[in-house]
Amino acid sequence: MSLVTASNKHAFKEWLREYRKMFGPDPIIKDYMGLVSKFLTSSETGVTSDPNKPVNIVAWDTFDETIDLTGNLIEGEYYYFPAVANDQIRVKNGSSTVTLDFDNDGKIRNKNLGDFVDIGDVRLTLRGIGGTLGQAGSTSVYDFGNGVTAEITAPTVATSINEGASIDFQITMPGFTSGLPSQFDVKWVGSSGINFNSGGDFVGNLPTYWYFYSSNNGVVTKTITIREDFSTSNEGTETFKMQLVDPNDNNNVFLESPTITINDTSTGTFSISVSAAETVTRNITVQNVGGSNYYFVDGVQSPTLTFEKGKTYIFDQSDATNLNHPLRFKDGNGNSYTTGVTTSTYIQPGNSGANTTIAISSGISTSTLRYYCTVHGNGMGNTISVGSATSVTEGNPISFHIDTDGVPNTSQLHWRLEGTGDTSTDFGAASRTGFVLITTDTGSGSGPGSGTVTLTPVQDLTADDGENVYLEVYNSQYSSATLLATSPTVNINDAPFTVSITSDITTVHEIVSGGVTNSVTFTISTTGLANGTILRCHVDAVAGTRIRSGDTYKDGNTNDQFGDHYYDYYDINIQNNSATLKLNAVRDGKTEGNEQFKIVVKGQAYGLTNIVLAESPTITIVDSSFVGLNKTDKTFGPIRVNRDQGSTSNTSDWYTICNLDKIPNNSKVALFIDTSGSMTMSTIQASYDLLLSKLNARAITIISVTNSNEDWITPFLTELA
Repeated sequence: MSLVTASNKHAFKEWLREYRKMFGPDPIIKDYMGLVSKFLTSSETGVTSDPNKPVNIVAWDTFDETIDLTGNLIEGEYYYFPAVANDQIRVKNGSSTVTLDFDNDGKIRNKNLGDFVDIGDVRLTLRGIGGTLGQAGSTSVYDFGNGVTAEITAPTVATSINEGASIDFQITMPGFTSGLPSQFDVKWVGSSGINFNSGGDFVGNLPTYWYFYSSNNGVVTKTITIREDFSTSNEGTETFKMQLVDPNDNNNVFLESPTITINDTSTGTFSISVSAAETVTRNITVQNVGGSNYYFVDGVQSPTLTFEKGKTYIFDQSDATNLNHPLRFKDGNGNSYTTGVTTSTYIQPGNSGANTTIAISSGISTSTLRYYCTVHGNGMGNTISVGSATSVTEGNPISFHIDTDGVPNTSQLHWRLEGTGDTSTDFGAASRTGFVLITTDTGSGSGPGSGTVTLTPVQDLTADDGENVYLEVYNSQYSSATLLATSPTVNINDAPFTVSITSDITTVHEIVSGGVTNSVTFTISTTGLANGTILRCHVDAVAGTRIRSGDTYKDGNTNDQFGDHYYDYYDINIQNNSATLKLNAVRDGKTEGNEQFKIVVKGQAYGLTNIVLAESPTITIVDSSFVGLNKTDKTFGPIRVNRDQGSTSNTSDWYTICNLDKIPNNSKVALFIDTSGSMTMSTIQASYDLLLSKLNARAITIISVTNSNEDWITPFLTELA
């Protein structure tokens, strides 16, 4: 074969491929740039300037052949692929195999000078076209050309890291200038099961992009912290690495970090107990059964009892049968138990006020007690089991005690309340998620520690006995977090209560005269409601009638008495299980007949506004707004009319209201319209036009009366022309 020329270079490629085995068993033919340059139609600056530069020629003789270059791809060296039009080859490097598809010019399809393709851990960057000339480099180094490269490292750690530790990823771009790309997108890749989302295997949000600035000399560092997930589920080691990718093509990886191994170092243990601050009273009597005395607890003979942490138990021994039978407690070893125990001072059993009280702390260490008679021994009583609270009555706090071991001091764990009672109705405005701080017994390091979450179910005024809640503890607050512990379930019992409402009268008038009144006072009486409980009293029309805006107003609400600030409810504050509401009927100037309403009492908040708690008697409002009812020889009214704003659909018929059909034709009437500023003629234009049309039809003349002082009376105290 003769030397390569422009006319025979394609034939020379075919010759190289056909006779490659002549050069030995290795898939690589060693040669120099002086030969390869003759095949190229274009190349990067300086690539072919030295004809003695070594080149590795990768030759093959069949389409879609697999060439194993494992161990033969050396960083910095050049590799020439003598591809012909629409050629194809598979290149293997270690465990990775990449298919190279070539276009009409023998160039890797869709790649241009400076672009690259990764073959395992080797990056092949295109340096020449006419066939394909590439230069091998590391996938952790990106070559911008002209001597400018970018490299990503993790300098502060080895390739493995423990949970809870941090690692610095550093990207270095020597020679960076503003003319080079300044932004890369970041992609995180890892082993199966690793979680890059917030709340997963990392603290906070991982960066999704990276900026370079000439002011920092092309060096950018980001600190990544591995989350201590406290999970002992043997998740095993996990691996991850960071990739810088093309912002325009997320699959185009520029460079990547070394692979980092996360060691599963979690050793934490978690448990949750529950206490409920509540007082429970047990009524005690003594009865003789079969010749022996026994305590009867709430009518039951010597039952086995259960004490719940956080609760206080009062054993009421007021009944006369308790005489000479003092009740006390022993621990599981038969020794007297006095922790949290008090007795009624100077009052002996069998007398009013006699009792023995025991407060069970949340940290009680014994699980078994006994109640017994100090005079007649164990036989009168029975055993008591002690454990976590299983129930609580609305209005009493629930405390969830999280006990840990192997968790660092000041660690924050996320908690979430679950169960059928996990609603705003049940817990009001209180948050039902949050963080709890774990404090170790020593106040430092890792070891036994604890934290407490306390929540109080509100009295929701709803018959919903049987609801329950439980607490879950996680290593973070997000949905991808690891569940660490679940508390026992606590039932929420309704707090008993009653609400009733009465009225002092059932008939009111729109006027106050002649011994009648426009006021009715409602008394709301309750049981079982705490001081400060807010109830909402709705003014509801009785069927067949209509209560309009401004028909009633709360006594003392002077800005409400004409209906300008009217609401259909009024809130009342319960104090000492009582509250009053005084409402006044408004003379609304409308002839509408008698109206009827009642007060419907509902809850004020937390989803309670639709729960009816009580209804008042029906109250009748006697219509006192008939035209002329209060007339003298000169006046009748006042009568409220509309501000129609020029709308004929909202007019008031002044002609009819004032009985002007009763005056003769050709009469005169005086009219004062306030146009001083708070209103103008446009405010009542439609009603005025209606009056004018009716008066003109009867030749009745309007005399306009006005002044600038909003004095509507004085101008009429005169003989009108």
